Amino acid sequence: MSNYLKQDRYDVGIVLGIGSLAIALALVVVGLTIGQVQVADNLRLFGLAFIPLILILRHYAKRKEQPKVTKALIVVIFASFIAFMALIMSTKALDLQ
Repeated sequence: MSNYLKQDRYDVGIVLGIGSLAIALALVVVGLTIGQVQVADNLRLFGLAFIPLILILRHYAKRKEQPKVTKALIVVIFASFIAFMALIMSTKALDLQ
């Protein structure tokens, strides 16, 4: 698996991005469930799932040896953030007044 992550390919960035996002989202849901908090009432906390994704992007961007992975991670962050904002706006979980 570590050899796969050292390749400079777009699919590596997509797998890393979606995988870390899924794991972080699962941890947020587990944390909310353990804390006996309604998940539907706290959709804003799903924004915490972007932190590991941004840290992975920073790691690959600083190495400067894998520009394709970095570009793929940027696309994953952008697409998932747009989806997250659409979810937040559609459920009115964030009041902008």
